[in-house]
Amino acid sequence: MTEKYQFHHLTFVTKYSRFPKEEIALKRYNAMMEIGYEAIKLHVNEYQIIWDAFNKQANILWIKIIAGAILPDHIHIIIDCWDKLISEIVNKLKWYSAYTYNKIFQKKGSLRAKWYSDTFLDNENHLISAIEYIKNNHLKHQVEHKYVWWSTI
Repeated sequence: MTEKYQFHHLTFVTKYSRFPKEEIALKRYNAMMEIGYEAIKLHVNEYQIIWDAFNKQANILWIKIIAGAILPDHIHIIIDCWDKLISEIVNKLKWYSAYTYNKIFQKKGSLRAKWYSDTFLDNENHLISAIEYIKNNHLKHQVEHKYVWWSTI
């Protein structure tokens, strides 16, 4: 890879879909579940809307989405974002996809948990491995292929 590329593998989980590992956050999560909060699970008919929102925001941010997979409770994307702050990219991707989703489905609030995972892909082998990982991630989570959205450039 040349120096003009900076690839990141980002993972977002939907709100309340997974419990946090930190003790205080876990207590808060458990309390919310006890009072009726429900995990957000995306449906197959919503995937295209989320994917289109990600791509529209990526164009605005001048970044490129290399590959991505959407499952009911989490999303993986690989981006090329040379000279950009990951936190800014993540915030704008999450905000715009939630804005679009809420507008279309007449809902309110965020879709995703506040935390996210970012793995810097520092060489071509790492990039190829990450693409294969997200392409087959549904197998790890035992999600049927028909409930997965997969795309690559």
